[in-house]
Amino acid sequence: MIDAERAKILLQAMIDIMEKQMKSRYVLNFLEETAVWDGSECDGYCLYDDAKQLLEDETTEIQETSDKQLAESVKNWWEEHKTDANGINDEYNVYDDEPECVTKAKEIIGDWEKGDIK
Repeated sequence: MIDAERAKILLQAMIDIMEKQMKSRYVLNFLEETAVWDGSECDGYCLYDDAKQLLEDETTEIQETSDKQLAESVKNWWEEHKTDANGINDEYNVYDDEPECVTKAKEIIGDWEKGDIK
């Protein structure tokens, strides 16, 4: 989840730089203008890098959550279907080998069959 306080700090810095432009009769270079946050004066490049990192952190967190949810779904499916059989007398196991999706799910959340849950 995005750090709301961090986002507010970065938005205020952006507003400070924009207000400089609004007060100026000349076109200013946004990346070279400065604002104060985190106790020091930083320029637009620094603001850009911090904002980009904030969004990348959020994207990573969303992806990790999504991966875990998918892995849990695969786990639940596997628990229900790993012993599926076919043939006239159910003599053939449908899954002689563990499906790749199950292997990947175990990499994400741990091997639940061995008790290695992450």
